[in-house]
Formats: sequence, C-alpha cells, structure tokens
Amino acid sequence: MRGGSFCAGYFAVPALARTVRQWSRRTEFDAVLSFSAVMAPPAEPASARHVLDLCDVDSQKWVAYARQTPAPLRWLCVWEARRLLAFERRCVGGADLTLLVNERERRKAMRLLAASGGAARFGVLRTCVPLHETGSPEGESGVNHAPAVGTIGSMFYRPNVQAVLWFARDVWPRVRQAVPQATWRIVGSRPTRAVRRLARLTGVTVTGFVPDIRPELERLRVFVNPVTGDLGVQSKLLVALAAGKPAVVSPDAAAGIDYCGQPPFLVARSAEQFAAAVVRLLRDDGLAAELSRRARAVIAEHYEPARQLAQLEAWLAGKPCQTPTPCPVGTEVSA
Repeated sequence: MRGGSFCAGYFAVPALARTVRQWSRRTEFDAVLSFSAVMAPPAEPASARHVLDLCDVDSQKWVAYARQTPAPLRWLCVWEARRLLAFERRCVGGADLTLLVNERERRKAMRLLAASGGAARFGVLRTCVPLHETGSPEGESGVNHAPAVGTIGSMFYRPNVQAVLWFARDVWPRVRQAVPQATWRIVGSRPTRAVRRLARLTGVTVTGFVPDIRPELERLRVFVNPVTGDLGVQSKLLVALAAGKPAVVSPDAAAGIDYCGQPPFLVARSAEQFAAAVVRLLRDDGLAAELSRRARAVIAEHYEPARQLAQLEAWLAGKPCQTPTPCPVGTEVSA
C-alpha cells in the first residue's frame, strides 16, 4: 500500500537485518555475498565490499506474467514489475559487483538496471553442474539406443506445463507416426491435472516426483525442452547436457546456455521442426553421439563448479571482473 514491491516486502525480515548488523559489529567482514535482490538490503551496511548475485532480472518475469494474466490480477503484475524493477536498480546501485546467471541476463541487467548505478559492474556466475554426479563417466556417450524421449522439470510451474501440453498436442503425434515404438516420459514433481491426463496418450508416462533424477536421465535417448520465454537459465537442460543427452530445445531455452563453437543441441521453433529433430535423433546414432560429446564438453568448459567457485572467490577478494563472453549460436533443423 506504500508503493513498495510485494517480493521485497515478503522477504524483508527485520530480525535478519538486525542479526547481520550485530555480526558485522563483532567481526569486520571482508565481503558479503547476497543472493537475489531481496537479500541485498541486509547486506549493504555489513561490509565495505558487497557482491550481489542477482541470478536473473526477476522484475521481467512479472512483465511476462502481466501479458499472460487477465485483469484485474494483470494490474497487480504490472505494478509489481515496475516496483521490483525500481528496487532492483537501487540494489544494483549499492553493490560493488552484480552477478547474473548467463550472458543473456547480464546484457538485460546492463540495459535495465545500470541507470542508478552507472559505475556498477556486472559479471556472469553460471549454474554449477558437476559432470561426475550425472551418471555417465566422463568421456562416455550418453546415448541410449531405446527410442525414449524425456522432459524434466517441476510440472506445476506454468512455463513447464504450457511446454509439455504444447508438445503433447502438436509434436508427439508426429513423432509417434514416424517412430511408432517411441515413448515419452514426463518427469517432475506435483504435475497439474492437465499434465497427469497426458498419461492417457499412447506411449506417455507421467512419473510425478522421483527421488533421484539420474536413473530417469540414463533411460532417455532424447531430451526435449520446448519451454518458451526469456527465463534465466534452464537448469534441467544443463543437467541433461551434463549427462550427455542429445537434446532438442526451443530458441528461448538455447539462448540461456553459454557456449562457443558448435551448439550442443538442436534448436527448433515450430512443431514440425521439433518433431523432425526428435525423429532425426532417434534414428541417427552418429548425430546423437556427436551431440552427446558436445554437451559434456560445454558443461566441462563453462559449468564445472571448480572454475565458477574460483572466479567467485576472486570477485569477493576485489579482483577485476573478467568474465569471458561465449558466443551462443543456435542450429535450427528444417521440417
């Protein structure tokens, strides 16, 4: 009611701010790392050096929600987008360094958030995915010869739900027509009723929550990620790439992955392109093996924890921000 952000107000815990101030009076911190804008205010007075891991520009998600939500809730989304953006600008202006999860978010932050902190710097701290925990030994192909397609993610999250419903309606019939023995596993917690109903389709399994994602990845031949929207980084795609899974992804999902050289997946825009790419990977062992190799190479180069943590330690120590700029290039398949 006072014109502030819902998100910032929800996470504004006075006891937390008091605790951080008390700690900083007892111990002079060299640096403070705060995760997301809503955790920035308690950290600002606690140290001479403040590194803000913004992760992504959260206010822009509310812009997307406003486009998809009918009135009157749309107005609340519009208000929150504006107020959270102003809040993010203040937080970035008070930080010595602001970190984003990928190049796309870094460019977005520089465009939208640098107004109140022209001297603020921006770096990329990527999501860490350890290769040795994904199931396939390093260097081993992640190609399964069974015609199994898979989608992974929280199946109550709106973008994931919309993606699998679209894939079921417009892509899966084409895949089954070309490869009648193909199966599709939808893996993820708390599937909505609409997602659960997809289990009625021939060849489709909806698992719900699984305690360990690695067995699910091992059984897949092709990983698909048709999620659309300018949404940070798709962690589920990173995990699939680390497991060496040949993947077909939307342009939006591809744009969240940092890499150089040849793409580690196939990119498809339309239902026809998605189906053609999936069928191609189900049939072409050579291409599937090559994408598996590229996928694990990208994770080793850009997402292994040791390299990311070393860079973070350097930033906390005040060393210059020198984030390499990968050059993501998507390869689309023709229908």
